[in-house]
Amino acid sequence: MEIVSIAALVVAVLSAGIAVWQGITSRSQLSLARLTEGRTNDALEEIRRVSRETRDLTENVKSSIDERISRMLDLKFEADAQSQATSKMVTDVFMQGLKDKINGLGSEQNS
Repeated sequence: MEIVSIAALVVAVLSAGIAVWQGITSRSQLSLARLTEGRTNDALEEIRRVSRETRDLTENVKSSIDERISRMLDLKFEADAQSQATSKMVTDVFMQGLKDKINGLGSEQNS
């Protein structure tokens, strides 16, 4: 029976050794998991930061484009108004000259 007792003792010591080794391995895996979680959280925070910066930049560009379009439209409307005023003035002068010419011809015929 001595061999059976020695074999049982060896099996028990081996089982204890394996259990300790599994505990060390599990602790190492837990440490790696925590490290990975930290890196993942850092990466997510960086993604959020870059996303905010991109959104802010996009809003600034959109605002700038809107302002430029508004200024261009204002200038176009102003130029159109000036053009219409100039056209009206030229037309009025032309019409007045035409009226004067017609009135001048009418006076000559009556004389």
